[in-house]
Amino acid sequence: MTLEELRERISQIDEKIKELLNERVKVARKIGEYKRENGLASWDPQREQEIINWAGEYKEIFREIIGFCRKVQEPLKICFLGPEGSFSHQAAIKLFSHYVELIPCKNFRELFDVVESGKSDLSILPIDNSLAGPVGEVLDLLLERNVHIVGEKYEKIDICLLSNKEPSEIKEVYSHSHALEQCRNYLAEKLPDAVAISVESTAKAAQIAKEKGEAALGGELLSEIYGLKIIDRSIQDRKNNYTRFIVISRKPVEGDKTSLIFSVKNVPGALHKALGPFAKREIDLTSIHSRPVKTKPWDYIFFMDFKGSLKDKDVQEALTELEEISTFVKLLGSYPSGQLT
Repeated sequence: MTLEELRERISQIDEKIKELLNERVKVARKIGEYKRENGLASWDPQREQEIINWAGEYKEIFREIIGFCRKVQEPLKICFLGPEGSFSHQAAIKLFSHYVELIPCKNFRELFDVVESGKSDLSILPIDNSLAGPVGEVLDLLLERNVHIVGEKYEKIDICLLSNKEPSEIKEVYSHSHALEQCRNYLAEKLPDAVAISVESTAKAAQIAKEKGEAALGGELLSEIYGLKIIDRSIQDRKNNYTRFIVISRKPVEGDKTSLIFSVKNVPGALHKALGPFAKREIDLTSIHSRPVKTKPWDYIFFMDFKGSLKDKDVQEALTELEEISTFVKLLGSYPSGQLT
């Protein structure tokens, strides 16, 4: 076949795809009407995850298709830890698509405030990092506030070198102090004569690099926002750097992973006994962290995640036993488990 014939075939396929997308949007609109009539949430994370898992290598395309159809049903308002271009912003787009209203917040407390007040449908925020560990303030707020965890996203923290200059012409490199530290070996080897300058955020760094014609370190989304070229990718010294983000909402959902908070008496073997109901039922604990009780020195509460739904019989039995052993239990919710990619 000639090039023209192949392109004609592509056009025919595109026309079919467009027709099917139009049909999908019509059906999605009807689903939206049904959800509103029956008081159902417009966002169904478990259903979306099923489609994404099925899509395989086309998951990014289907993420955007799902996002567009969700917008037709009912637009979602989602808050993230700003500024624009942050890794939280990047994770929000990858989880929800570009077809949502994304609003930056200044701090973690504000992310909880907007959900509890109803100003935002959801908030996405970091809770744990594979190198730095849990985010203590987020754990504390989960204890204090009346919200549910309804989703999670594992985001690989890949730092890029961003500039519209050739590497040999770069004299200054701007970024947050953490990013500069994480790329110290790369900068020493590749840009030994460039001056590293710390600023308040990677987004601010990209803005300065654009204005001054220099370079910045940050996520790939900054390239799209500030019109900078990606000179090099994944330049951090430690490559296996992941941040786990959670999504919080006023309303619970269902899923295959559960999070909770509990406390036990400060006596020998108390924690061992509390974990026993899960061990004997072979329930997979994916993480457990301790935090000091603010009102009682040297007393601790525990944040725990495990594989299993609140609807599972084994989980229900284990939780019943945990409540009998513990002095306090707060369920944070069941939700679809994220994939480490």
